[in-house]
Amino acid sequence: MDPGRVFYITKSQLASGVVYTILDSDSTTRLYTVETSQKAKPHMTLIRHRFPYQQMAPPACHYPSPSPPCAHPPVQVPFGGSNSGTVVSTVSFHGLSSKIGISLYSGPQPMDMTMQRSDLLASGRKFDSPLGRMQWKGGDSIFTSSHKLVDQHKRVIARYEKRSSLLSRQMDQFILLVQDANVIANLDMVIVTGLATIEYTRRSDKEWDEVLEEVAETVFDV
Repeated sequence: MDPGRVFYITKSQLASGVVYTILDSDSTTRLYTVETSQKAKPHMTLIRHRFPYQQMAPPACHYPSPSPPCAHPPVQVPFGGSNSGTVVSTVSFHGLSSKIGISLYSGPQPMDMTMQRSDLLASGRKFDSPLGRMQWKGGDSIFTSSHKLVDQHKRVIARYEKRSSLLSRQMDQFILLVQDANVIANLDMVIVTGLATIEYTRRSDKEWDEVLEEVAETVFDV
């Protein structure tokens, strides 16, 4: 296999919230849709349309009782496509504690996970996963918007790189660096924890921008 497989991320704004779309390496084939909700829980819903490694597709979703298997409200899919797809995970943000709660319904080991900072100043979030203890860490520089997923053996499993901007038409990249059987079987988990990290960061940055704008209006009486 290639040393790294690149997926592309696009983002659009709907009335209900931001929608992320994860595309395959051809930048055309839609693999996942992530719908967000600003207030109502779950704050994120991950829908899988197509698994990029068809020969190693994970088991179908298993919703915890008492919900019936794969029961989920209808979803709105962008790009004019059909609503075909499987809800494989949901995410809830906890503002006061800054924890991220994730329910994973697919893969070899469906489970609930909690992503949390080791301390208030930590940029990364650690969590226990089917692949062991993992952490999404922020970039090495304050001038970058990258994140990387590191396992308990200090291997970098995946990396997110922000490429889009007002001056650039490039798409953000999600790069899977380790493509062994265990990682591929848990790709839904890798994707949802990465997108949850990205969305939490986006919301935090937006809140800070609003606070700074209010302070500026107060100080300068704009």
